[in-house]
Amino acid sequence: MIERYTRPQMGALWSDKNRFRQWFEVELAALQVLGKNRQVPRDVAAKIRAKAKINVPFGATLSRVAKLPPGSRRDSSDQYAEKGFPWRLALGLFLLIYMGFRWYKGSFDRLLPEQARPGEVLGNWAPQSAPAK
Repeated sequence: MIERYTRPQMGALWSDKNRFRQWFEVELAALQVLGKNRQVPRDVAAKIRAKAKINVPFGATLSRVAKLPPGSRRDSSDQYAEKGFPWRLALGLFLLIYMGFRWYKGSFDRLLPEQARPGEVLGNWAPQSAPAK
């Protein structure tokens, strides 16, 4: 909480020390129930209450907002998420193969210089054109 906008009573209620004290009380209550059910020794909750101290400075460092180290960047992508089908790559490969096939068949001959036509590039491997009548 921002101290300058907080009343003292609310600040004490929401302080780190109070928060850790409340967590501690919940854990002690759970230990008491476990002691009644004989899952732990009966007097363990009383022994812990007598010896435990809440370390507020340590707890305060855990509750502060984490800051990124200098030179690092925040990445919100999930590297383990399921990947979708690579449609862009599939479409690009399809178009490349289709254009190569059309070039092989001579569809672009009127647009290409003589050196780039399939007959010149492929030699004997070029498709044979139908004889003119």
